[in-house]
Amino acid sequence: MCYNISINSSKRTIEDIFKSKFEEGEKFFKKKLISGFTYPKIPVITHDRPNNIQLFNWGLIPSWIKSYEGALNIRNKTLNAKSETIKDRPSFKNLIGRRHCIVIVDGFYEWRHEDKEKIKHLIHIQNNELFVLAGLWDRWLGRGDGKIINTVTILTKGASGIMKYLHNSKLRQPIIMDYQTGFKWNHFDNYKEILNNAKNINLKYYPI
Repeated sequence: MCYNISINSSKRTIEDIFKSKFEEGEKFFKKKLISGFTYPKIPVITHDRPNNIQLFNWGLIPSWIKSYEGALNIRNKTLNAKSETIKDRPSFKNLIGRRHCIVIVDGFYEWRHEDKEKIKHLIHIQNNELFVLAGLWDRWLGRGDGKIINTVTILTKGASGIMKYLHNSKLRQPIIMDYQTGFKWNHFDNYKEILNNAKNINLKYYPI
């Protein structure tokens, strides 16, 4: 699972690192702790617009959802997508191989259970550098007002390495990528292999 992330880097830093520009008019505000359950706008780069950084709402709304009420209800269940079952889930199966994206972060949070205590940890890479998480996205058109909402889900897999220690209750983690792997993911290059062989990249952590 991955429900809490950090994007504490400046807009300029993100643009410099990814050699891309935020879309004109996009209002990005860095934040150390972002909860998916607030359905925030988070920075992504999609397969079809590699030179643009867009802000998509976290919590995927499938394009086939008919009502605004249905859209609100489903996004609570689509903050994450299990990579092992995405081809079986109606919300995601039509997006794999069609609508890939990378989610830009500089950290994420998980809770380690020790007896009855839950200890919050920030997971990041060396020097708090930016990295990316594998995602899928969709575009929902409001049936009443015609408003377009772009949304994203973060892909997860079974926890490995240090993440088994940190997320020892659910044993899940986001699919973490370096820039080169993220580029391949967005261009559908061997995406099945990428999902199957995704490995953690020099993760660091400390309790909060």
